[in-house]
Amino acid sequence: MLENLELIDFVSLVSSLVSLIVGIIAIALSVVFFFSAKKSEGEASKSLVAIDNQVKALSIINNDLLKNAIQHLGDSNSKMIDALRREYDQNVNRASSTPSAEGDNLSKPDIREDILATIKSLEARTGRAVALELFDDIKRKYDFGIVLMELNRMNKENIVKWDESPKPPEAMSAIKIVPKAKT
Repeated sequence: MLENLELIDFVSLVSSLVSLIVGIIAIALSVVFFFSAKKSEGEASKSLVAIDNQVKALSIINNDLLKNAIQHLGDSNSKMIDALRREYDQNVNRASSTPSAEGDNLSKPDIREDILATIKSLEARTGRAVALELFDDIKRKYDFGIVLMELNRMNKENIVKWDESPKPPEAMSAIKIVPKAKT
């Protein structure tokens, strides 16, 4: 029986030693995993900082691209408006320098009435009659040169006025009807 006891004590001792070794290994592994997790946390923080810096850099690039695109659109629109103004000015110069065979018949009351009616309509619709819009509205009925010559006559007769008088109106000039003086 003593032999059995020694065997039991031996098995118990071996199992205690195995448990102790497994416990030590478990503690060692937990320490290793703890430091590994700390290291991963540091690397993740560095990666987040790098990602944040990249996002900021992309944001700056995006803002620069948008600014350049908007500036390009503005420049393109300015060039287009300038080209339209030059074309308008050329038409004005050509029309005012070209004599017309119909010159004496231009001051017909219906042309004047149409011009005055169009000016009143534009003023009612937009608050002012811009030369470009006036010519655009009336071009279905009369040639550009005829309208310009009649406008110049009406200006000389103090029926209509614009800022550049006595020169022909510019594209964006506001054309106004001169109120009649009370007699």
